[in-house]
Amino acid sequence: MLLTFYPLLRKLINEKHLYQLLANEKGIAHWKVSMGYGLLQLLVGVCVLVVKPIGVLGVLVLLALLFGGFVWIGAVVRRSLPKNLSQSAQRHGGQGIKRGTDTRCQRS
Repeated sequence: MLLTFYPLLRKLINEKHLYQLLANEKGIAHWKVSMGYGLLQLLVGVCVLVVKPIGVLGVLVLLALLFGGFVWIGAVVRRSLPKNLSQSAQRHGGQGIKRGTDTRCQRS
């Protein structure tokens, strides 16, 4: 069953990472995206600890649901980007940033 979804997941994941889309394409400060990822990971850890008494199956179901939610969020973010931006990024080796617009070192 996993092999059936592998090509789809590979396409979704390898296009661009959600972190790159949020920080570079959406223009959200890197520290904010990192903080969001950290808080999300903390939430996942707490949820796993809450579900742990149910057993391994409960934890696996929880993680599968959280993974599905993460993929869904990535798809929503990708759909919100202009079509020409994602096509341009694919043609230029995944680089969606134009010269001089990199905001990684700027403070927000």
